[in-house]
Amino acid sequence: VLSGVDTYWLSKPLRPSYGQTHYVKLEGGSQEFRYSAGLKFNDYIGVMKGSDRKTITGDIVLTYRHNNLLFRNSLNVTVNNYHNSPYGSFSKYGEINPYFRPYTDDGKLNKSFYTIDIFPGKQQTNPLWNASVGTKNFGEYTEVVDNFVIEWKPWMGVTLRGAVGYN
Repeated sequence: VLSGVDTYWLSKPLRPSYGQTHYVKLEGGSQEFRYSAGLKFNDYIGVMKGSDRKTITGDIVLTYRHNNLLFRNSLNVTVNNYHNSPYGSFSKYGEINPYFRPYTDDGKLNKSFYTIDIFPGKQQTNPLWNASVGTKNFGEYTEVVDNFVIEWKPWMGVTLRGAVGYN
């Protein structure tokens, strides 16, 4: 306290966040046969430095009606590409003592700090260290969801429905 150190650790891994979404949809058909197809693109820059998500989703819905029968198939494909922040968990920045200096007097990053608590000599890692050593945490996945539904209305007020799906 006397040294005047009061590090606001919560500000270290953060940046302004923003995103954009674009969606286009085509639909049409007749009374018996309806179709729709859509394409969606999401691009989000995360609030943690180095984090982002890019998602592309395509969907097709086909519906066919004949008298009291309805057949509907819905196909949805999502491709996601993500990068998690090299700064690690935000909660670590909330737990660290504000009296610790992130950098040494000569401008180098402190790797760890010695704490004075019920366990003398205990070391606490500087959460900025992960970002400085080139830590990477990224991935991608593709998800396919297909649902098929048959509905039969044998008489007014009664609907029998069967469905099968794949994910």
